[in-house]
Amino acid sequence: MTLEVTCFNSLDALLKLYDEWRLLCIENRSDIYFHPLWVSNWWKHFGSGRSFLAYVVRENGRLVAVLPFYMELTPPKILNLRLARLCGPIHYFAVFRLPIDECLTSQVLELVLNTFAANKQAHFLCFQSLSESGEAWPELLGAERLLPAGFAIIQEKLDDHTLIPMQSSFEKFLSGLSRKRRVKYRKAKDYLEQSLGISTKYLSGIEAEAFLPKFVHMHSEQWLRNGNAGHFSDWPLSMEFYRNVLRDFGPEEKGRFYVQYNAEGRILAAQFCFVHAGNCVALLTARDMSAEVRQLGIGFYAQMERIQTLIEEGVCRIDSGTGLYDHKLSLNAEMTSLHRILINRNDWLTLLRLRLVLRWADLLDLLYYRVWFIKLAPRWRRLTGAKPKPLWQAWIKTRL
Repeated sequence: MTLEVTCFNSLDALLKLYDEWRLLCIENRSDIYFHPLWVSNWWKHFGSGRSFLAYVVRENGRLVAVLPFYMELTPPKILNLRLARLCGPIHYFAVFRLPIDECLTSQVLELVLNTFAANKQAHFLCFQSLSESGEAWPELLGAERLLPAGFAIIQEKLDDHTLIPMQSSFEKFLSGLSRKRRVKYRKAKDYLEQSLGISTKYLSGIEAEAFLPKFVHMHSEQWLRNGNAGHFSDWPLSMEFYRNVLRDFGPEEKGRFYVQYNAEGRILAAQFCFVHAGNCVALLTARDMSAEVRQLGIGFYAQMERIQTLIEEGVCRIDSGTGLYDHKLSLNAEMTSLHRILINRNDWLTLLRLRLVLRWADLLDLLYYRVWFIKLAPRWRRLTGAKPKPLWQAWIKTRL
C-alpha cells in the first residue's frame, strides 16, 4: 500500500477532481458539508478574506481522502495565530463522518497530520463540531499517537446537540413515544387533514429553490414577533448560499422543504432540511403566526409528518442542532455533545496564544451572544422599537 498526499491551495484546482470527490463522499457516507457542491458554494459565499487548503490523499492512484480547510488569522489578530479549520460545517450542527476511506482512516490521518506539521502553513489545525455519536470523533481523539514530535492535541466540549434516531417503520417510531404524544398526534392528524383539509407537500429541486423566498419571509416574520430578525438576517449571505446549494443539489433532491397547506393553498408551516447519507440536517422551521393558525398546534403535526417521510426514505437520524428543547426530547431524542479538536505545536508560546484565543472566543460568546444578543437585545428592541441587526462579524469568525 502506497499513500500519497497532495496539498491544494485553490478550490478551482480541487474541483477538477469533482467526479472522484463526489464518489468518495457517497461511498464513504461522509457528511453533506464535505460534498464538493456544498464546499464550493460555502467558499463562494464565506471564503472572502480567507485562504484555501485541502489535503488530498491517494492510495496507488485511487482517491481515498479529501480534507478541505480554510485558513485565516483568528481574532484577536494581535496574537498573530493562523488557524486552519474544516471548510463547510455549520457550527450548530454535527460532523459525524469525514470524507476518508474508512479502511484507511488511521493511515490517512497520520499522513495528513505529518504533512501539516512539515508545511507550517498554520499554527493549528481545527476539526470542529465533532459529535460524540459520530465516527470522526473517536478517530481524531485517537490521533494523538500519530502526531509527530513537538505536536499535541487539545480537545474541548463546545455544546450539547439533539439527535432524533429513526426506527425501521413509522409505527415502531410511534410506539416508542409516550401514550400522550401518540394520542395527540393521531387526533391532530385526523382533525387537521379530515376536518380542515390540511396536506403536506414535499418540495425539492426547482420547486424548493422557488419556495425559498417565501420560507425566508415566513421565518423572519415568526422571529420578529419575539424581537429577533431570524437566521437569514443574523447570518449575512445565508439566503444566497442556500439558494445556490438548492439549485446545485436539485437533481439529487438533497435539499428540501416539507410544507403544510390548508384547503385554499395557504402556507401554514414549513421545515427546511438537507438529507444525505442517511442523515437529515433539520436546518430551520417557519410557521404562520396568525392567531387562528397558532391555535391549531400544527408544529408537532408537521414534525411527525416529516419523520414519517424520512423513515420511509431510509433515513437513520435527524440532527436537530444544538440546544435543549422539550418538544424535541418528547420525540425520544438523544442529547450528545459536540467537540472540537485542535492540533498544535507543543511549545509554551504557541499554547499560551492558543489559550488566549480560545478564552477570548468563550468570553465573546458569553457576553455578546448569550447575554446581549439572546437575552437583552430582544427586550431592548421591544422597549425602543429599534430594528434587529445582524450578528457581529467578530463573533461569527469564532464560530465558522
